[in-house]
Amino acid sequence: MGKLTHSPALLATAFAGLAFLAGCTADEPAVHHVTSNSHTPAHTDDGKAATTSVTVATGTLASPDQATSGTVKIEETDGRFSITVSDFVSSHPGQVSILLNEPETSVCEQAAYAWNAGETAPESVLTALLPSTSPGWTNPSNFVALTIAQTDPASSEGCDLKGIASAPLKWTLTDPRPSLRPIDSGSEPGAEGTVTSAGGIPTSYLVAADDTYRDIAKRLGISVDDLEYLNPDRAQGDYTHPTVNLGTTLNLDPARR
Repeated sequence: MGKLTHSPALLATAFAGLAFLAGCTADEPAVHHVTSNSHTPAHTDDGKAATTSVTVATGTLASPDQATSGTVKIEETDGRFSITVSDFVSSHPGQVSILLNEPETSVCEQAAYAWNAGETAPESVLTALLPSTSPGWTNPSNFVALTIAQTDPASSEGCDLKGIASAPLKWTLTDPRPSLRPIDSGSEPGAEGTVTSAGGIPTSYLVAADDTYRDIAKRLGISVDDLEYLNPDRAQGDYTHPTVNLGTTLNLDPARR
């Protein structure tokens, strides 16, 4: 999976009290506080009561200095995913942020998927709602861990963030697209890039000049929506452009998204 890169300006925005993540809008708030473990039934956009929530991932926070702990749970309700960090305790004072980690990413790279917990010390329970505006968010199991971070100008991470605890995530989420299997039909105008395969199954696509998402998807027998699902680490806005940047590598393997 390709690695995300972020400009200092974007990182600053991510940790200025805003929810900065792929497809998130101002009406999808950052982490908010709850004062107890009591649960208020969720509602859908049309006002109807939501169906029962299903736990799809769990984890336990651990920190090198043993100063931060908590229990992580991710639930799915009507196709939306929410994060709950319960029994949260930390001797580190001040604001904390929740980060979702892709494999082999640094704390700074994880800042693209950040929810801030406000300007005061967090409550014992933190919650966050993941966005739903992108196909990539219909299966967030590409995130392998959750990190709790704080702003630290003296951080050695390469930005002003420092991770204080992390929880590997154990997923039980059912694959929402079990029949998704790209098949390479060969080079054609708008899709003249190189397909890499393993055992005859396409695993990645190297973009050529003037390739378009529409034509790449057509060549592979899938939709642009499927391409976006297979590459959740790419910004949603990328798919609105008619052409793809030369040299971009797109993932085609559902197991490696």
